Amino acid sequence: MSAQREARRETLENLLTSVQNELNLNPSKPLFKLTYSSSNWQYDLTKSSNSILKIAILDSSFNPPTKAHMHLLLQSVNNQSNTKFFDACLLLYAIKNADKTPLSSDAGPVDRLLMMESLASQICSINTKSEPTFNSLQNIAIGVTTHPLFMDKAKAIHSYFNNNKLSSSYSFDPSVIDSSAVEPSVIESNSFAVNSSAVNSSAVNSSTIDSSAVNSSAIDSSTIDSSVIDTPIIDSITTTFNYSPQISLYFILGFDTVIRLFNPQYYSNIYKELDSFFKLNNNIICANRDGYGGQESEEKFFQSDIIKEIIGESENEKILRVKLNDDIAKISSTNIRNAINNIDQENDDDNDKREEIIKNVLYDFCPESVAEFIIQERLYRNTR
Repeated sequence: MSAQREARRETLENLLTSVQNELNLNPSKPLFKLTYSSSNWQYDLTKSSNSILKIAILDSSFNPPTKAHMHLLLQSVNNQSNTKFFDACLLLYAIKNADKTPLSSDAGPVDRLLMMESLASQICSINTKSEPTFNSLQNIAIGVTTHPLFMDKAKAIHSYFNNNKLSSSYSFDPSVIDSSAVEPSVIESNSFAVNSSAVNSSAVNSSTIDSSAVNSSAIDSSTIDSSVIDTPIIDSITTTFNYSPQISLYFILGFDTVIRLFNPQYYSNIYKELDSFFKLNNNIICANRDGYGGQESEEKFFQSDIIKEIIGESENEKILRVKLNDDIAKISSTNIRNAINNIDQENDDDNDKREEIIKNVLYDFCPESVAEFIIQERLYRNTR
């Protein structure tokens, strides 16, 4: 299967090159392209149980995909009382990130997309017969977007579905990236420079992967450190795009991102711009994040004047909320990367021991298929 994975890697590289070339022709135009879709993805609105096609979007850097990502999507889909609330799911990767500067130790875009395909394949394998709310998980796709801001992402996705009649042009068999079928001996190792703080090599449980750098007092916009974000979450609204009123997008966000979304310092007119965002069939699913004060802080934030003024009485419709298990909410992609890097830098000569500890970290905090991919491709490792 290694040849198939390499062929898939080449396909993704060509696709990303094509996207970049298109972006170069018109840098201001937000782009969205599908890179993967399950066999059930190609359907039209007449097959939807809703008058409006509802898509749950998990938007992340996926560096790497974690159990928190997987549970966040499952919990979001399963949280609605209407068993047919969502029609489809989308894993979304923004090539550019407004808040993060890429590091040399990060996985590249192609590796991230391959890990996302492993995650999507594992999600599709879930038995939905006993859980009707999980039916939308069988209609799952992966997409890339060129712009980091939420309004740009929404515009690009709406335009894509409007132009493509709600149907994808590409369906990919997940079996070709089945990590269990790849021969580790023929995979080329990747080397990465290390730029991270020390993590104890025994870091194999949730308490050691917990992020300690989050300010728990950050419960409203006034507490946000402006140095964290250099760019607004949503830019100025323009109407020159193909908006599709038959599509309703639900962006799944952590509470920390929702706080930033409603921070006035990133807008020339936050009320006008966010009002336009929500009126164009864009919605939010907010999940709890460890280190942000818990439920009491969330309630205080959602009862704040700015939420009421922008969302009004429609809060329950435009902002849905989900509660993750506390142990799951603690899982951090950043800390997983740091743990792997620092375990790999241990000075002892017991390579087998280091490898076993790294495997424990990955299987504890990443979906199995993703963990296997990282192990086989030796991602996030120090140069030895």
